[in-house]
Amino acid sequence: MQLTSTVALEPGTMLAADIFSDSGVPLLRAGATLTDRIRERLLREGIDSVWVAGGDDGLGTDALTLETRRKATRAVVKTFEASGEALATAGRLPVTAVQGLHSVIEAISQDIAGAPAAAIALSDLAAADDFTHRHSVNVCVLGLMLAEEHYRAHGWTDYEGNVRHDEREPRMRQLGLGLILHDIGKAVIPDEVLNKPGKLDDDEWELMKTHAMVGARLLPSESMPIRIIAVVRDHHERLDGSGYPTGKGGEHIHEFARIAAIADTFDAITASRPYSPGKSNAQALQIIRECADRGQLDTKLVDSFCRVVAPYPIGTTITLDDGRAAIVVEVDMDDPWHPTVRASNADGSSSTERYAPECHGFAPVAA
Repeated sequence: MQLTSTVALEPGTMLAADIFSDSGVPLLRAGATLTDRIRERLLREGIDSVWVAGGDDGLGTDALTLETRRKATRAVVKTFEASGEALATAGRLPVTAVQGLHSVIEAISQDIAGAPAAAIALSDLAAADDFTHRHSVNVCVLGLMLAEEHYRAHGWTDYEGNVRHDEREPRMRQLGLGLILHDIGKAVIPDEVLNKPGKLDDDEWELMKTHAMVGARLLPSESMPIRIIAVVRDHHERLDGSGYPTGKGGEHIHEFARIAAIADTFDAITASRPYSPGKSNAQALQIIRECADRGQLDTKLVDSFCRVVAPYPIGTTITLDDGRAAIVVEVDMDDPWHPTVRASNADGSSSTERYAPECHGFAPVAA
């Protein structure tokens, strides 16, 4: 199967993976034959890419299995519901609600453990008005991938300043919990603000910015490590002090929150909404690199992120400068900006070429 832009879908194409609503109910089942009417519906829902049958089997893959993604989405929805109930009684999120997420973090960790970075594409197969729930799962996936790569290469630093390579698994579990809960405070934001089709006005923006602190206050502090609370509270803080809710910067921002900031930013940029199509991985990585260069995001963590997230994942379709359609078939993560693509030629043949976007040309791969 291959990941294809919804805009480029041809009538008669067969869907290769289910598309779900926010409650986990399939909107379309794998095996469905796509029509112009279905394509327009998908675009209205903000679903900008789908897995379709054909091409090289297993060419690309979602980072999560369908089973894990459904399990994770249901758990996030349930946790948000529990948060709404806690807010209504001025209480905190029940410990049992948080405990129910541990098995989800374990399933996500297992799914991404053996997946090659070049082949991973995060699924956008959900209705766009379910952005918050889908986003929570994707940020967890991205953050754990980043942390695994970073800790493998550099280790982690304890409170005494020692660089360590042990006890990574419990650290990853705590990070995963913080990541999947990072937007829990949005339970306080009205749907008309959360899903507003356009720019928020000043009052709405001030309300939206409260979600980080509200989320931290919702967590059961007596059983929640401070580094998890830091993810929820500080994932919108920036190293140069330009973030919120408090404008802290530099070493005052925990490493977990720095990881969350990168994952959160990337998924927000690439996700489609009903009023705005998402940008490509390549565009998002360029923006994140610019943010690091401006001193907003952690440069070393961004370097690690770029080693596990490909600008052009295997299985994605692209349009070459000369208008030909092509599919990415190979990515060298030592040179991910120049993937190998299989292009469809006007005479019906195909050719394997090296994509070189910055020089507006293609270098044929030697046989």
